[in-house]
Amino acid sequence: RKGNVSSNAIKPTWIPFSSAKVMQQQLSFTLRLMTDDWSVARPSTVYQLGQTLNVEASMQTVNHVPLRIFVVSCFATPVPDRNSPLSYQIISNSG
Repeated sequence: RKGNVSSNAIKPTWIPFSSAKVMQQQLSFTLRLMTDDWSVARPSTVYQLGQTLNVEASMQTVNHVPLRIFVVSCFATPVPDRNSPLSYQIISNSG
């Protein structure tokens, strides 16, 4: 607008670029089993019953606004099928 503006402020109707980009971008998530000191990925995927699992959740955020990951639940199965009849709940109730 040019000239005087009334007390009604101008209200933008566009969506901020960062929000629009988030809606259109696919995010890549990774879960890694880590060593007890969290320094590197664990070389073995074999665990004994009762042994602590250190799981690192991460995502690739190239040119993206900062985000946090919240893991709601996680299951271990002997085969890569979430509907496997044999499964062990590792994370429940949002951690």
